[in-house]
Amino acid sequence: EESSKLFCEANILYWAKALLNMTYNYIHHCIADAPEPPPFDIAQICFVNTALVLAYAEKAEGLEQPGAPKLVSGLVTISYLTEELIKLDDDSNFTKFVHNLDPSPFI
Repeated sequence: EESSKLFCEANILYWAKALLNMTYNYIHHCIADAPEPPPFDIAQICFVNTALVLAYAEKAEGLEQPGAPKLVSGLVTISYLTEELIKLDDDSNFTKFVHNLDPSPFI
């Protein structure tokens, strides 16, 4: 059940990132066609890159534990949703707008 939820979340993140890219492409297109730039700065936000990591059983023998479901070679044993590590230079600013626990912006 957890694997299907992670697949769903990864798919949502994929489409959300694509939608954000389309939005910025449209903004840049409109700015290029405008007679003058907008009188305000446009925030450049981004999604943290994510990946769905799947661990597979190499062989069934030796992996079985009492009370655990029987493992079959080549099947997914566990899945993880990994996120990009954000590294900043000493003089860089980073503002986290939304996080997993609360969808309200921090600003």
